[in-house]
Amino acid sequence: MEFIIIFVLMIVITLLFQGTKGVNYLLTLKKILKEEYGWTQSEFDEMWSYHQSELNQLKQNGQSTRQIAEHIDQYLNHYKSAFE
Repeated sequence: MEFIIIFVLMIVITLLFQGTKGVNYLLTLKKILKEEYGWTQSEFDEMWSYHQSELNQLKQNGQSTRQIAEHIDQYLNHYKSAFE
């Protein structure tokens, strides 16, 4: 019985940890784009809604959040001009 409880707790802890990693990635990416590249919240939201899966794939492939932010600013900056 103790084994089952420990096993279930480990699964729950693992799922919570994996979920917070994704949230941390999103918040860090948004912070870098806002502070270093001048993106606004609405520009980020618009870009993220169209490219979420591709950007998440870059993170899964091992790119750092800073590299992804550079990629976004370089190749997806047309989202910034759409709000001007």
